[in-house]
Amino acid sequence: MPKIKFVHTADLHLDTPFKGLTRVDDRLADKLKDATFKAFENIVDTCLTEHVDFLIIAGDTFDSDESSLKAQFFFTGQLGRLHETGIPVYMICGNHDPLPSWSPFIKLPDNTTRFDDKSVSSVTYTKNGIALAEIYGISFGKKEIKENLSLRYNKNSTKIPFSIALLHGTSGKSDKHASYAPFTSRDLADKGFDYWALGHIHKWEILQKAGPAIAYPGNPQGRDFGETGFRGGLIVELETEKPPTIMFFNTSDLILDYLTINIEGIEDQESLLSKINGEIEKISNAYSNRSMILRLILSGRTAMHTMLKDLAMQAEMVDIANEQLTDTDPFCRIDRLQVQTMPIADINKLANANDFTGDLLRTIETYQQHPEMQNEMIDNALAGFKPSQMGRYLNNLTKEEKMKILEQAKWILINELNKD
Repeated sequence: MPKIKFVHTADLHLDTPFKGLTRVDDRLADKLKDATFKAFENIVDTCLTEHVDFLIIAGDTFDSDESSLKAQFFFTGQLGRLHETGIPVYMICGNHDPLPSWSPFIKLPDNTTRFDDKSVSSVTYTKNGIALAEIYGISFGKKEIKENLSLRYNKNSTKIPFSIALLHGTSGKSDKHASYAPFTSRDLADKGFDYWALGHIHKWEILQKAGPAIAYPGNPQGRDFGETGFRGGLIVELETEKPPTIMFFNTSDLILDYLTINIEGIEDQESLLSKINGEIEKISNAYSNRSMILRLILSGRTAMHTMLKDLAMQAEMVDIANEQLTDTDPFCRIDRLQVQTMPIADINKLANANDFTGDLLRTIETYQQHPEMQNEMIDNALAGFKPSQMGRYLNNLTKEEKMKILEQAKWILINELNKD
């Protein structure tokens, strides 16, 4: 039975600066600078060790039309490694690197096919003189494309076993990414292809497992705290009369993530630092001892609540914790501390008191016992934000998120009213 195996990647964003980090020293800056390069090198390594038939890159190789000379040389150099072993590369350009932005002086190796931006075209992959796959694609000709490019794809009438379509665009609605070349899975389903290799969304997802298979590989390296956890690519196997096999593999050289630590019962800094170190060790093991940048979220009721709310104290705690972490490679750095703790308080005693705090808690309890009153109060409170960008975000809060905000607000009030 005919069979092919390939790697599907996208959104390399080579040489992208990391965004939103609080603490960056010289050593960390060097690590961040090389992270996207290392991720693509890991992709090429996987192509070689897995002995794949070819590599697919579904757009946004570079982060902007002003890609550095270093990024250009690195990219072509990695393609050259595949060329030396006879592995072809098929690629399209996306909204960050539309085809006209590519320098005419970037010479791609002979193993690389970069699709044009004028119309959907196809090339045939052959192995040992046998045509096994027909691969289709179209590049972005400009940064913003609102047209549904998927409607341009039509499969040729051939007896070649497999057909693969490369497409850079947005499936359905996307909260984080701008909607370019928008399409629906239904648009793709009736085109007759075996696999749609998507790009643009920075989270790996299999939209449809078969008939056809439709998948995003996500980006191979997270670059801010909206892109946490393992990042990577997809190894895909197609075999006639069998459903596709799609396997995610990690390529991240550096992990960004949040780490929530419950510190209930902890009453001194030494115990707190010991707890932090223990939780970092656990997450390090979970990430196979890769380098990490973490944002710590402290939760739970604690006598340290008031102290931890002090911003200067938070910064000092981060510095002390970072000093205790081993200065090795792979490394771990704490970027920021987020305090979501609550003070220790006898809530029943406070609620029964004949004072303002007691009145407040009894009022909150009344709202909590009547969901319709609670929803009305929260909606009225949020109404003042509606014209702003924050309002558009708050309008999307779930019921559970609203309740969490209300509970946090209660404890903030209790803490402020009972500091002494």
